Amino acid sequence: MDAKRRFLFKIYGNATVQCYLSSIIIHLNHMKSKFSTLLLTSFLLSTVTYGQNALSKKIDSLLSEIVTPNEPGFSVGIVKNGKFIYKNGFGLADMATKRKNTPETPFNIGSTSKEFTAACIYILAEQGKLKTTDKLSKYFKGWPKYADSITIAHLINHQSGLRDYDSLIGLRTFDDNAKVTETLAYEMLIRQKRLNFKAGSQFSYTNSGYFLLSLIVKKISGKDLIAFSKQYIFDPLKMTNTNYSHTHQVKGKANGYVSKGTGFEKITVESDVIGQGNIYSRVTDWDHWFKEMKNHHQLGEKVWKNMLTNNKTDDGEPTGYGGGLEFKTYKNKRLTEHGGDLSGYHTAMWYLPEKDLGIVVFSNNDNAKPELISGKIFDEIYPATADPKKPENDGDILPIKTIKIDTSAITGSYRFDNDSSKIFQVTTLGNQIMLFQKWNDTNYPIRSLNDSLFYIDKGNDITFQFKSVANGKADQLKIVQNGSSKKATRTTVKMALMDFQGNKMSFYSPEMNAHYLIMKENENLYLLMNNPAHQYKIELVALKEKNRYLLIGCDMYITFKYNNEKLTGFVLDHERIKDLYFAKE
Repeated sequence: MDAKRRFLFKIYGNATVQCYLSSIIIHLNHMKSKFSTLLLTSFLLSTVTYGQNALSKKIDSLLSEIVTPNEPGFSVGIVKNGKFIYKNGFGLADMATKRKNTPETPFNIGSTSKEFTAACIYILAEQGKLKTTDKLSKYFKGWPKYADSITIAHLINHQSGLRDYDSLIGLRTFDDNAKVTETLAYEMLIRQKRLNFKAGSQFSYTNSGYFLLSLIVKKISGKDLIAFSKQYIFDPLKMTNTNYSHTHQVKGKANGYVSKGTGFEKITVESDVIGQGNIYSRVTDWDHWFKEMKNHHQLGEKVWKNMLTNNKTDDGEPTGYGGGLEFKTYKNKRLTEHGGDLSGYHTAMWYLPEKDLGIVVFSNNDNAKPELISGKIFDEIYPATADPKKPENDGDILPIKTIKIDTSAITGSYRFDNDSSKIFQVTTLGNQIMLFQKWNDTNYPIRSLNDSLFYIDKGNDITFQFKSVANGKADQLKIVQNGSSKKATRTTVKMALMDFQGNKMSFYSPEMNAHYLIMKENENLYLLMNNPAHQYKIELVALKEKNRYLLIGCDMYITFKYNNEKLTGFVLDHERIKDLYFAKE
């Protein structure tokens, strides 16, 4: 999970746009198909033989609606029976020069890189140079005692319990453009005094394991992961335009972009860490990888058996994850896939073995949703008969829009008219409008259809409409889902506050080497980060559990700790960081 971000969450992509919602954004519910199919095999073969035909024209039409020609976009490659049946680029690779995306444009594919890192480890195992049962402590000295309990297999399978280094670094400064080096990432990990959970007991996606795997490849082979993967994977498979990059100096690459105001801002990737991500690739290389995934000619059967095994936790629970690959189903067909998400770039890699069909979508527009695009492509190739009794309007790929919204008119709290226990809180995080359901501690972004109508970022079946604007403020919120509607009215919500000695308190975490400032203002609590270059002020919302708060817009919670009714600190919990303690200064 790959996590769907900017701010602390480069792991998810643009967290000012996404933050908590890796699960909503990265793991989108794929949409239902609408068409019928006849003579599909011959249809596809004709595509390979004769180039542009009815199918490729349909896909062109479908995909050209997603972005305008003057926006950042994406490239697509579709491989059937080992051969390309479609490849094209959309939108711009570079907005300054108006250079277009093409099938030959290199993209940063993010966490889709993990399958190649796992393959390198399994190749070394086949060479007899390591065992996946080897402990972390065998390769890295000076770590806490828990390194004796973590194996290489745990690192591959996301079962190590290690905290995510990328989240730790992002949380330290809330600076999404902070430079991340291998040295910094390693030092951050070795500082951690405890794990999120006992190794092997749970599955939790983290970049830390795959970063450490890259260091193990170098220790064992004497070669950087770039050289090793080139020798044993990319050159033999003729994937000559695919490899990791420490520097991101890749000729002709697509630059990553995120929405800013009514336009886009170019993002510079400031990380030299590889293994967990940072491969640049062209879609034109992927016919070779899909053929290898099917035939196992180059890496061999044993390597691929490890890659394609659905791993289990210690209690026997399948995780849906293998060697850098995820296992799911789509339209009742087995799907081997992996996504990649970092600020400005999103990727989807799908392979459906029963159809021998591979789809890759590489995007440099942070608003694009490659998994959704992949699903729509599959539905176009393998259409199904729609049920006339059940209209299907969820799943349309909406054009990416940038609409100027007066957020001050809609932010605030709204209580359901027919259920006083249910309260929505509408806030903002950067350019993103966030909606928080106080009754079940759930928050997510909503996107605009116009200046008053919004929808959840996974289709068009739930809408939120702000109405009756008076004195610059909306006083009603109408929620429509599956044809039924409910109304909520603006309200003032008093939230529980701790007893501050003054209005501000400072807290420190030695494991993260970070200071947090929490302040009380107008009967609310806020987290402040006084980084000279980045000033962040994030509201804390009291939850049902005593002394526990959610940071609005982020999958991050803090629980204040007391000793004899005296505040001593708080514990921070995040999707990839558990029980991180901050002491009151």
